[in-house]
Amino acid sequence: MNDSLKPLMFTVGLIDRISGPAARATRSFDGLIDSAKTGFEDMRSGAMGLAGTGFLIYESLTPAIEMNRALAETRSIGIQETALQQLNDTALELSATYGVVAAEVVGSGAHISKAIKGLTGDELSAFTSASAVLAATTKATMEETSLYITQMYERFKGTADAMGKAQWVEQLVGQTNYLSKELGTNTTDIADAMQGINNLGSGLGVAMEEQLAVLATLSKSTGIADAEAQYTNFLEYAVAAQDKLGMSFTNSNGKLLPMLDILDKLQTEFGDLSGANAWAKLDEAFGDGSKLIQQLSKDTAGLGKTINDLGKLNNMAQAAEAAQAMTDPWQQLASTVNAVRIAMGQALLPVIEPVIQWFADMARELLLLIKLLPNITKVIGVTALIILGLASGMALLTIAVGIGKAAWAGWLMVMNLAKIATAAYTAVQWLLNAAFVASPIGLIIIGFTALVAGLYAAWQGIKLLWNLFRESSAGQFLMATVAGIVNWFKSLGGIVDWVIDKLDMIPGVNIGIDSVDPTAALPYSGTTAIDTAALTTDIYYHKEDMTSELPYRKTGMTNEVPAGGVTNQISKSIADHSSQQTTTSFIRN
Repeated sequence: MNDSLKPLMFTVGLIDRISGPAARATRSFDGLIDSAKTGFEDMRSGAMGLAGTGFLIYESLTPAIEMNRALAETRSIGIQETALQQLNDTALELSATYGVVAAEVVGSGAHISKAIKGLTGDELSAFTSASAVLAATTKATMEETSLYITQMYERFKGTADAMGKAQWVEQLVGQTNYLSKELGTNTTDIADAMQGINNLGSGLGVAMEEQLAVLATLSKSTGIADAEAQYTNFLEYAVAAQDKLGMSFTNSNGKLLPMLDILDKLQTEFGDLSGANAWAKLDEAFGDGSKLIQQLSKDTAGLGKTINDLGKLNNMAQAAEAAQAMTDPWQQLASTVNAVRIAMGQALLPVIEPVIQWFADMARELLLLIKLLPNITKVIGVTALIILGLASGMALLTIAVGIGKAAWAGWLMVMNLAKIATAAYTAVQWLLNAAFVASPIGLIIIGFTALVAGLYAAWQGIKLLWNLFRESSAGQFLMATVAGIVNWFKSLGGIVDWVIDKLDMIPGVNIGIDSVDPTAALPYSGTTAIDTAALTTDIYYHKEDMTSELPYRKTGMTNEVPAGGVTNQISKSIADHSSQQTTTSFIRN
């Protein structure tokens, strides 16, 4: 091997020894990262699949689970299974009919069962249906309507038991719906007002529809709070007012007469009840209850109509129709679908719940084993932590690699931004140049530059044409002709010398020229290239100097050189040399 190649071969071998293991290490590292990614991807896919399956199962059974929880709460009150099943069926039917939530219906039934003891399955279903219809028609919640119904039952328990609980609650819902639509009252206001009156009206034998009518009519002008206070004062002073006024407001059974009859008696006694005389006596007899008498006396016809209409309502048929008309079809559809899910889930839960219970029992036994075997638990826990630690380490390594790739991508982005900035700078510079060119100064500079470029191009073209012409036969002929003319002019120097010689032979004529080197006065010597035109001009202007400084032109010297002698030879030599140099120079150019 050549010694000069040894350093190169050493370098190649060293690179090969280094790059090979480095490439293998890189491939191994990449394989490790890929394995980690595959493992994490498998874990993620498995975990997501398991969680997704469990979530779908749980979500599909959630309505049924919630329904069973509500039924279990109701069962804890002591409701029989037949009544619970009837309540469950009623809730599903109401959900599909009015768009209410079935679990809320069961919750309402549980609340009613707690407040009203001893309800049968039919009565519980009736109360729950009445609560749902009232909620739909008044846009109240099931909790509010169930509370209203139980409070009203406590006020009119005797009437409800005598009439029948199911029929009474339907009548209550029908009358409440009428007051809501005709007089704008709501269940909350009525319940609060009846809570303030307590059992005064019921104790005096005032019918439920009359109490509702008085409160609703009075609240139109005074508000429900003032209506409740005035009616309470009236009921409290009604019996005592009989003695003060000398009038009777009760029947033979000691029950209070209807409100319209009392107002009629007072008007018969005092005439205009809003007068000052009547006002003083009524205030003394009824206290603040006199305000109720004055307000209701202004609209006895309206009060009578309300009482009459409420008395005709002995069911909730109109309320049910209104509730169904006010039901949102989209909400009804959603509730119907939910009811179907509940029914299907209740059919599946008896099969699934034993499996769930088995898992719960296994978890309980595992908890017992953890308490009984703490050392084994510790080993299992440490092993799990080691596995998780290794997985975490690979996760951190993967994160580091990802950060490195992201950083490299960021660097590439920075470089791309730099390229964009450079391009933008170039574009701006181009725009500035274009703006400068468009200005008058720029146009002048461009014009001058174009002129110089045009002259330079013309000169180069002339030189090219001249060289081509000089190389041609016509050019060679022209150069030869010019050279002959130049030589002829040079030969004139010999003729002048001959003429001067002859003139010196004439007595009295002495043209003397000192002896000098004939080449000393010449501006061209040696191998200097001589232009033919310049040479001809120099010979013309220097011929007198040449002839006057010849050494053989001294006074009295005999002419030893024939005509066309040394001068002729020198001129010929100079001409020949000049022609040769000129030709060579033209050829080179």
